[in-house]
Amino acid sequence: MTAKFMFIWSLIVILSRISATFVHALAQVIRFHPKVPGVWIYAAAWEFDHNLNAAAGRALMQRGLGACPNSEDLWVEYLPMELTYLNKLKAQKVALGEDDETLLRDAKVNAEMQWRNESG
Repeated sequence: MTAKFMFIWSLIVILSRISATFVHALAQVIRFHPKVPGVWIYAAAWEFDHNLNAAAGRALMQRGLGACPNSEDLWVEYLPMELTYLNKLKAQKVALGEDDETLLRDAKVNAEMQWRNESG
């Protein structure tokens, strides 16, 4: 694979982003170039950030890590995505009132709170 082919694919993806064929074009790029970490990163970031589909973004990153297990770039991008996902889950629990102080740092405080809840 040459840089010329990747340039052509990137143009196709950019141009198709305007139309409804964006997802199809991105899938084709992944199908033809599964060993290019940047393709996986771009597809996962689009799903996670623009399509607001965290499950699909995480799945794409995990598939990319399976295809390119030695790619440092994929691992470097995967960790912040997972941390962002965990922060979103935590914020959702807080917003729904389901947060029961799970992130307290002091084990003694956790034990005291548990004792109060059980005895009160």
